[in-house]
Amino acid sequence: MQNLYGPVRAQYPDGNSEDSSRRKRNETCIQALVDNSQVNPDPYLPPPGLSFVDHDNRHAITLLSRPPHDVISVINTVQYRLGSVAQVWFPGNDLLHLTLMEIIHSQPEAELARYVDNHDLKGVLKSVDNLLQERQFKLHAPSVSIDANGIALSFVTAPDSGVPSSGHLRYDLFNVLTSAGITPAPRYAGPSCHVSLGRYSQVLTQSEIQALIGEVSKLNGWLADEKVCWTIDKAQFTIGKTWYGGGDRID
Repeated sequence: MQNLYGPVRAQYPDGNSEDSSRRKRNETCIQALVDNSQVNPDPYLPPPGLSFVDHDNRHAITLLSRPPHDVISVINTVQYRLGSVAQVWFPGNDLLHLTLMEIIHSQPEAELARYVDNHDLKGVLKSVDNLLQERQFKLHAPSVSIDANGIALSFVTAPDSGVPSSGHLRYDLFNVLTSAGITPAPRYAGPSCHVSLGRYSQVLTQSEIQALIGEVSKLNGWLADEKVCWTIDKAQFTIGKTWYGGGDRID
């Protein structure tokens, strides 16, 4: 099977190209927010203390990594400041995650059960963790991104990373997974490495949207002076209603 991340690896070969891509996308999304003055409230947001709602039938299997404590501390500061200017839904710290690879998504629950029965996910995860520890993939330069669907903290590959780009890492992960009989089916293949910070639980006014955009700009000015790094050396499979970082976990 052709590796989906070959073109990504070629188009975004390093952290500089990843940074150019995220800056361009964020500028485009902010302009769209300014022009349209509306956000898209998420109909599936779980209430405090839960990771899913019963009517959310988007079952999935996802390979992800959880942020370390110092990154979570930065995220909490960003969330606090964003929450001070507008009504935004934030996931709990235990749900924060960076998606490395979507295996399957938006499937019936029975399909996930069959998939788990037919694949040794624990064994595959050992191979994934071995790769991550060997590659020493390092992220840095966090930046807040915003669009009509939500807010995220994005990273780019550090110059001293053991892998030159996220495309290179995902290319290698794709090969490890397919060698183990798992065929990833991501919704899209791109250079993004991000942690979802918040989503919209209700319609926001034009002034609230403008306040959010202004706070994002201030936060990115603050983050530019922060030395935040994240070496991804361990992964986790989540199974079930995983959209917000929940679901059953295989470590």
